[in-house]
Order: sequence, then structure tokens, then C-alpha cells
Amino acid sequence: MHGRVTCGLLLSAATLALAACGSSDDGGGGAGGAGGATVSRGASEPVTVALPTDINTFNPITAGGSQADNTLFTALYDTLVRQSLDGSGRLEPQLATRWEVSRDARRFTFHIRDGVTCADGDALDAAAVAASLRYASDPRTPNGYASLIFGPRGVDSIAADDAAQTVTVTTKAPWASLLNGFAESAAAIVCPAGLEDTRALELRPSGSGPYALERSARGNEYVLRLRADAGRTLPQGIALDKMPQRLTYRVVANGTTTANLLMTDQIQAGSIATPDFRRVRDSGRFTEVTGVGLGADAMLYNESEGHPGADVNVRRALNALIDREEATTAYSVGLGKPITTLITPGMECYAEADGDVAPRHDPALAEQLLREAGYAKEGGAWVKDGKPLTLTLLGGAAQNSGPAFVQSVWKEFGIETRTVIGQPAQHDALHAGNFDAVVFELNSPTSAPELLVNQLSGPLEQSINFAHVRNAEFEAIVEPAAAATGEERCALWSRGQKALMENADANPIQANVIAWFGRGVSFEASFWYLDSKTLQVAG
Repeated sequence: MHGRVTCGLLLSAATLALAACGSSDDGGGGAGGAGGATVSRGASEPVTVALPTDINTFNPITAGGSQADNTLFTALYDTLVRQSLDGSGRLEPQLATRWEVSRDARRFTFHIRDGVTCADGDALDAAAVAASLRYASDPRTPNGYASLIFGPRGVDSIAADDAAQTVTVTTKAPWASLLNGFAESAAAIVCPAGLEDTRALELRPSGSGPYALERSARGNEYVLRLRADAGRTLPQGIALDKMPQRLTYRVVANGTTTANLLMTDQIQAGSIATPDFRRVRDSGRFTEVTGVGLGADAMLYNESEGHPGADVNVRRALNALIDREEATTAYSVGLGKPITTLITPGMECYAEADGDVAPRHDPALAEQLLREAGYAKEGGAWVKDGKPLTLTLLGGAAQNSGPAFVQSVWKEFGIETRTVIGQPAQHDALHAGNFDAVVFELNSPTSAPELLVNQLSGPLEQSINFAHVRNAEFEAIVEPAAAATGEERCALWSRGQKALMENADANPIQANVIAWFGRGVSFEASFWYLDSKTLQVAG
């Protein structure tokens, strides 16, 4: 939608070089290059954007990375690099003007942009950036994306050179996707005041993004104002004088309500994952941006001891009962596409043939596997040791009739299934381990296959491995894949995702898509977020 820095790159092990690239130190956006721009340069028309859920905290590192988190934090915070949302996966400068990467993919040196300030006026220099990265990588920090950003083994050191304005991150093991991870909101740079009091950070942001928080009402709305020196970290081609001076994020948890607010001009932008997207689209009044997810929505099972999913044959049986195409229709009302791989189109190392090992719909096989797991059919129910097979299935409000569809399939087969629906309830159940099955979004803004590591391995303290997956074959390929290049790297990731599917640790269902709509504004968006730094008022 907008012009972009032409020398950005998607860094993988195949493209490792001693020097990456960036922009000049003069600033980010086309019209906003000068740090002394005044707030009056923004567009006077206020803009309201719908958030599908509320945020839990203003701390981007511990927030959890929901669509609401990612969208709001692109306005309030900066990351060292930005991943373009134009489909190229290209990495672009943000706080870092350029970077160098050692050939062994362990040492990353970032040149920090001069003249950037925090919303409270403090300078954001190399020392401040390094301090934020140390906090994000500290095992004591509850950063669920730490292993995705810094690798499963973490960092060896993070050093700042104030004279050179550089920050050097050295990982304990090769981790080629660190740059991709640094585009995540969980790697956003928190300013010194926020690090001094992380409890206060939960209630008020502390960032260097183009907007500052003016007022907030949790569960309702967040009102931001354009900062006087907003221009330095804007994407190339973004005009400061077209950014809204006042930007409001309104919590709208219902797709029907979002559609109604769009149609009545009460909001200018929002995403819809319910059937209501059709009437907004058919009105012909809105610009539509298709947000494509990178990584599959996959059925996961709680593999902790004491849960039915601890038995691989039970997991395989449950998978064999699911018709992938019917499930996709139910979960995404026709927006998503059935998929048989965990690494999806648009990601590095995607190969359709890897889906040959994905589970197939086969109820007869399901019956055989349950019997092998020690269950018997008694009175229409599957029973083992006198106890019926009973499951708790989680579902989000944006998953439409998907959870009800799976529940009906399993219940008809003789498996008692109850559903827990809603974002807060699902969040709490995942973190507490009070569930047996969930179609989980194994995706993120990064296009690197390393995203699977963070979500399907490791302890919860440094990952979001809610299913408690422990797959030795998958874990064995992680470090070799991070150090490999080209075809060798992709061959390892092929082995890894196949190991997960063959062991029924993750059953890919769909490649998720969401519809974003805007009127009177333009922007870039992915499945996971609207990039607030790209918001431009028309006219």
C-alpha cells in the first residue's frame, strides 16, 4: 500500500551476511524525517480503530501478543526492526538504522538511530535500548516469546557502545531468525522510566512510538495523541501530516458490532472474522485489506499427565474424527483455507508435500486407536477404567461455530465434550492448563519457521507451549536448523514439522485470514495487527 525501504531484507540462514542495511539517520517517514516536527502537522480528523479484545497490560514484553496488543503497541512503542506487511516479509529499519550479523548467526550489531526520544522526553540511546533487551531476555521476565526472539538457549551477552551508538546481542547458539523476532511486539523497546517500575508499566506505557497515551478506560477505549517528534521511526513513505493527531482505540469484542460501527461511520477501521464481513464488503464503501496469518491454526491437546491428550493414540483418534474442510468453514466462515502443513504459504521453507503426513478424516481409524488406548464403547460412550472419555474444548469468540462443530463431532462419536468460549476464559484456561483441546493460532508476524519452537517446545516461562509438547525428534532439529543454510535448513524444518504431525502434537486445520476494513484512511495490516504507524488520513 505504501512505498518501503528498498534495501530491507528478510534475514534467514540462507542470506546471512556481515552487513545488512538500513536507512539514513535522518528519520523514518517521508514527511516526518525531521525530529522537530510539531503536532499540528498531523491530520486534524480524529480516527477510531476497533480492537477485538482489551489489552491486559501496557508492558509489551509480557503482554502476550494478541491482535489488540500488537495494534496498540505499534503506536506507543518502537522495535529495532519492522517486518513489512506487503507480503514480501522484508525487514526494514526502525530504531536501528542498519545492522550487521556474524556468519555463525550468533552476533548481531545494531546501529541505533540518533535523536529518538521517549514520550516522557528522555533520550533513547544505545544504553537504554540494551537495558530493555536485557529485561526482555531475562529468564525471570515472564516473556512468552523469549525463545522465539532470542532462541531456545537465550543470550550470552547484550552490550551497548554509547560512543558508536550501537547495541550488540550475542546468542548462546546460532539463531538466524533473531532479526525476525526483533520485529515482534514482545521485543519492543521499553524506555528507562518503564524499566525502573515495571508494575507501573502495566498501567501506563513507556515507549518512543509516534503516539503518547492521553487517557484510557480499560475495557472501553484508549485515546492517543500524536507526539511532536513523531517522525523519526515512521516507515518510509508515511507522511507525518497525514497521520491522525488524535487516535482512539475502542474495544469492540463482537464482529456484528464492529460491522455496525463501520457502517454508521462511528469507527474508521476494524477487523471482522464473523459472517458480518460480507455485508461490509458488499456495501462497496470500504477499502478492504486482507490480513493473512503466517503459520497454521492447529488442533492442540493438553499433553500433561492426567489429561487424555497425554496418550498419543487418543490424540490421533481425535484428529481422525475431524474433517479439515468442514472445520475450516465452521471456524472461519469461509475466510480461511484448509491446510495440511504447520509452515504455511508465505513462510520460509513452506513445502506442500510436507502435508502428506497430516492426519486425515477416518472415523474407523479413530475407533481402532481408542481401543488400542484401552477404551471400550459402553452405552454409546467411550470408557476406560470405568471413567468416560470427557474433554474440555476451548474456543475464542472469533472462531465462530468452529468449537461447536468439533464438539458435535466428538459427542456424536461418544466422547463427552464441553466447550469454554471467550477470550478471557480461553486465556485463563490456557495459562492454568485447565483444558484438553484447542484450535490454536500457531502464527505470528514473523515468516520464519522458528516460530514453531516457541509454541511447541520449551517451558511455559519462556514460551507459549500451552500444550506441554515434548517431542524429542522436533527438539533435536532446532539448533542444527538455526545454523543451517538453504536447502539443508529447509530439509531440517521439514523433518521437524513432520515429527510434530506424526506424533499428533499439532494437527493443522487452516491458514487463517481476517478481513480489515477502513473508510477515509489507509493502512497496512496482517492477520495479527494493524500497523498504526502506517495509518494515513485520506485527502
